[in-house]
Amino acid sequence: PDPVADALGSALAALADAAHLGLRHLTGPVRTALARSADDLARTGLAVCATAVRRLLDSLPVPEDAPARWTDAQIRLLTTAELHRRG
Repeated sequence: PDPVADALGSALAALADAAHLGLRHLTGPVRTALARSADDLARTGLAVCATAVRRLLDSLPVPEDAPARWTDAQIRLLTTAELHRRG
């Protein structure tokens, strides 16, 4: 098992769920998955990725800020996942 890859995969899945539902309509389980993902990312040493996901969560009450925060988290996680895969 690769805890870094697992944390990145779970966080990317949570971000995909958030985009699918719409950032203005997130359910409790998706918010929980995002929060859990941020914790897992931090636990595996990916503090900047964790912060990006937490910033998304913090921005949800301000609908005009959330898309930019989602995009930031998505790009950061995708880039980190790609670099991790390359070793």
